[in-house]
Amino acid sequence: MELGFNETERQKILDSNKSLMGNA
Repeated sequence: MELGFNETERQKILDSNKSLMGNA
């Protein structure tokens, strides 16, 4: 897996996780 991860990609994942948590 690439370590040089896109900041926007990282943010998208964080947002997705937040959404999943909120819907749980």
